[in-house]
Amino acid sequence: MTTNKRIPASQMLGDFADNTSAHGVRKLHGRGHWLFKVVWLLLLLTATGLILMQVWQLIIQYQRRPVTTKTTINTRSLKFPSVTLCNLNPFKYSNIKSNEFAMAALRSLSRTLNVSLEQFGNTSQSDPENDGGGEVFVDDVVTSRNTYSVSQFLTQAPEEFRMDTLLSLVDKTDIRALAQPVSELIVSCTFAGSDCHHSEFSWIYDLDYMTCYQFPRENSTRSFDVYNAGQLFGLSLILNVDQKEYIPFVTPSAGIRVAIHEFDSPPNLMQKGLTAPPGFETSIGIRPVVRIHQPAPYGNCEPDNPHGDIQTCQRSCLEDLIENECECSRRIDNPNNTTYTCSGGQTDCIKEVIKKRQEGNLTCGTCQISCREHDYMRRLSMTTWPSDHHDMALKAVINSNKEKSLGDIDTRKNLVSLNVFFSELTEEIVQEVPAYMWENLLSDIGGQLGLWLGISVLSLCEAIELVLLMIGNCFKSKTGNKVTHVTPIDGK
Repeated sequence: MTTNKRIPASQMLGDFADNTSAHGVRKLHGRGHWLFKVVWLLLLLTATGLILMQVWQLIIQYQRRPVTTKTTINTRSLKFPSVTLCNLNPFKYSNIKSNEFAMAALRSLSRTLNVSLEQFGNTSQSDPENDGGGEVFVDDVVTSRNTYSVSQFLTQAPEEFRMDTLLSLVDKTDIRALAQPVSELIVSCTFAGSDCHHSEFSWIYDLDYMTCYQFPRENSTRSFDVYNAGQLFGLSLILNVDQKEYIPFVTPSAGIRVAIHEFDSPPNLMQKGLTAPPGFETSIGIRPVVRIHQPAPYGNCEPDNPHGDIQTCQRSCLEDLIENECECSRRIDNPNNTTYTCSGGQTDCIKEVIKKRQEGNLTCGTCQISCREHDYMRRLSMTTWPSDHHDMALKAVINSNKEKSLGDIDTRKNLVSLNVFFSELTEEIVQEVPAYMWENLLSDIGGQLGLWLGISVLSLCEAIELVLLMIGNCFKSKTGNKVTHVTPIDGK
């Protein structure tokens, strides 16, 4: 007998309950007391509710895109980093004597503090009319005697001098001409036991320290792969800060600012630099650390971060705010094409911008971490240098070299001994990896379905088959086609 008659839904559901591989469903259709069927129905509803709740929690966990941290230690040869050096004195005093803006700013400070410039060198105190007191005008800024507090003298005076001096400088070439040349800064240089020359240092400009020198320069032909740890296989320098050339009133401390950063990458001297003082041997043992972060959707790092690190981005953000609020630029390269260079007259505006930025009242573009951060763990040690019995011998050796002769200088006031080396030839890689992937979500959902209802993928296919059959059943005729009965041949 063939028929296209519509099958009752209760019959289809009953057939599904009798044949499905899911646990507990058969109990609702099989023969038995109604009380047991009610109990099994409650159990199925409870299990279904628990599954829905836990699957929802699994989906939320997956959407959070959690990561875990994996640390790997590699032992291998390492490439020596770039080392950037900056004398804390931005300009030579003898060089700026010909700069009218710079000397006008110094004379203003001299009168304000009632300290003559003549005691710092062969500099005449001009403008005798103002020597007795009153007001001194420098770039339209009025400065009165005895107006500086200690904190203002240590911070505001150097900043005003720096900005007033930058007004007279056209580009970075002018800054370099006023600074201490690298041939005077480098007294001695050795790398991995071999002598190095000051020509292997390149000049760079820094917003905070202005004139800096970087070792090695980009086109150096020397190999900088290091196969042994220790001071003998690192960079050893003797540097001359030349304190007699320090600018009066505006250079409060003597020494060398040092930044150690990945080879051929920009330095971050303000946030990550160290200061090596004269009269000491400063030894810096380093070990590289690489941090690898995940981009979206697992993190918020920036694959191609133009700033290199988040600190540099935040500093650039501050300068952008100053240029926007004060309508002047402190940067010699002036990336935003601001019309005016900041002078002492904008000091109050700049301080107000820094204050608002600190309080969170001024914001700019979001700074994101780089997906790959390369840094160095540093171990710093210092000792008095040179020792009393070594001092005379050191002077004799230096002065025997006509190119490096320093005369009768006080070594402990002027010379810095600096050593940079790998403390161990290991590289630590701290890497973020996804902790919960799509396959983990499917596995956990399957585990919950199997735990509470015994449902597998095939069980779900049975449910899908039931739905398709019920949809197809809806299109069948209620009365169905005629039924043809076949009579047996024997007539029975």
